[in-house]
Amino acid sequence: MAKNWRLSALWGTPDDALPYLDYHMVFIGSSRPYGGETLSDDLAPRDNDISLWKLFGNIRRLKGFPESYTDKNGKEHHFGSKDFANKFLDYWCRGYANKKLVPGYRSELNYSLYTLCKGAPGQVTFYTNARGMRTDTPEAYTFRDNWFREEFQGARDREPERPSSLSYSLDPGKSFRDYATYWYNQMFISGACDNLYWDDVFMASNLDRSGAGSAYILPDGRLQPSTGLWNMRKLIHRAAVLQLELGKTPNNTVHMTNTAIAPICAFAQQNLDWEDNLGTNPFQQRYTREYIRATSIGRQFGNLPGGLGLVASGGNPKVINWCLRTGAGVSLTHEVLWTKGKAAVDYWKNRIEMMKFGYGKDNVQVWNYWDRDYPVKISGETSSILLSSPDKKECILLVCDYGNGGSFNVTLDTGKLKLQGKLSAYNWETGKAITVKGSTLNFSMKKYDFINIRIKCGK
Repeated sequence: MAKNWRLSALWGTPDDALPYLDYHMVFIGSSRPYGGETLSDDLAPRDNDISLWKLFGNIRRLKGFPESYTDKNGKEHHFGSKDFANKFLDYWCRGYANKKLVPGYRSELNYSLYTLCKGAPGQVTFYTNARGMRTDTPEAYTFRDNWFREEFQGARDREPERPSSLSYSLDPGKSFRDYATYWYNQMFISGACDNLYWDDVFMASNLDRSGAGSAYILPDGRLQPSTGLWNMRKLIHRAAVLQLELGKTPNNTVHMTNTAIAPICAFAQQNLDWEDNLGTNPFQQRYTREYIRATSIGRQFGNLPGGLGLVASGGNPKVINWCLRTGAGVSLTHEVLWTKGKAAVDYWKNRIEMMKFGYGKDNVQVWNYWDRDYPVKISGETSSILLSSPDKKECILLVCDYGNGGSFNVTLDTGKLKLQGKLSAYNWETGKAITVKGSTLNFSMKKYDFINIRIKCGK
């Protein structure tokens, strides 16, 4: 893991957390905000017009809007910085073929223009889809038999509407990797973005019989599909090599929900899990502790561990807020970087307190409950994390219930933690004292709740 990985966050970071972080992602989370015509399946701006990305790069360098924009033909348009966004969008949006979609295009491009004003070096990530591609472009017409994993494409006998694409059909073979790398390079050298996000890196059956992939015919005549594992690995690897050749440090993300596949994740630097289970069911029911340790925490690959952790936006506010609290407890005790944003009130409130204590710094040791030498014994089914600082003579202990709640006893190894003297403890969120006898704490929690305990050592 990178030395400062604990001082990182993905998108949705509230402003009051930023002073404590070394890195947070500025995410352009769809193709449309960087000029694409589909939601998820473009790698190029509209009509391959990279003047948009050059503008993005200029905005990032200026940390604001320029006086003018230079189009792909070299013509300069003086819009003035005061009303630049509106005037530029009036001009740019005239170029879209599908006029019905222009209001959506305009809104998402407007988001990018303002967001990139705050896109510091190393922070901006562009969304791409590792399994999706346009079907109505000249490139797609040329390579449809090589890029898409179905045996036959409908675009052969009917011209698709613009824009048209297939979101889950791409197998990123060599010719596609050549195509993709060209556009990755344009993203980088224009200054528009620093890193890449790949959606849909899961394995998928490739039914192509052409011989371009590894599918073959079984003795009984049936097709044995390939999965494209090595093609996907090479795509992620090639992007990282490109960045290194450009003098950049890769910090790319694979959206790998339920599929922590080592050959793919090993060449990324960030993982994103937890897209499934949208609703209001508690996070302890969504993800077992064993699943999280095996799939979500990213340490097998040295990757930042992100989690979408989706929660329904409509319904009973009390139910939704409780679900968000269970997500906070599970995320914090497993050190998963939750992308739920400002809605994750309990997550950020407690994480900011952890960072104020020194979480992620050299003088604070982090102990995970799965560590063999974990200096805490806790009754009941829980996940937990301990921050200790001998210099401060204090600890922070977060305990998250994974059972039925109730009364809990926590015994600290005071020798290992270098805590000498009488201990006291309190619930940081409520301020209420916690019973301490010797090195054992006692407290109660309801089912699936969590508690943030501040432990101090007196004389």
